[in-house]
Amino acid sequence: MEEDLMEYAPNIPDNVLELIFSFLKLQDLRNCTLVCKSWYRFFSDENNEVWRAQCLQKVPAEAFKNDLLTVVPTYKAKLRAYFHAWNPFDCSRHVYIKPNGFTLHRNPVAQSTDGSRGKIGFKHGRHAWEVRWEGPLGTVAVVGIATKDAAIQCHGYYALLDLPEKNFYPTVAAVYGNTEISMVYLGAPLDG
Repeated sequence: MEEDLMEYAPNIPDNVLELIFSFLKLQDLRNCTLVCKSWYRFFSDENNEVWRAQCLQKVPAEAFKNDLLTVVPTYKAKLRAYFHAWNPFDCSRHVYIKPNGFTLHRNPVAQSTDGSRGKIGFKHGRHAWEVRWEGPLGTVAVVGIATKDAAIQCHGYYALLDLPEKNFYPTVAAVYGNTEISMVYLGAPLDG
């Protein structure tokens, strides 16, 4: 029975695959790419209807109302960028993540260094982000990488970044109040 399925899997038309895969969870889609070359090819199209449906389900509608995501042209890239955006649960109490999921806002608080980390950290490799900074920089404004254990808030003005000894996360720290910083993950740099 299983051998029969493996014989027919590569021959299923793309429109039928779209219909079937549109009901799967994102985690299951990766497993589907491993079934056969035909299915891998199907998922290689980062703008197909399955990636579009996943993107519209997961990425907040607010993110599509401005030009933030124009730097990532495909639905799969937009989805990847969202999963690498600022982490609303890993930021200082004076910072909040706006409804678009990509922009943080720092409330004006004197004598406080505040920061936020991205949702996903990395152990190795080269990665690229587009960072948009709107508003004044601040005393020791920093965008960089930090470990999961680095402080995210402290009294006074400090650069909160530390050395990447384990996993490292995109991080911003020490900005003036009412400043907004957007971060869009682009993936591996094009130069390799």
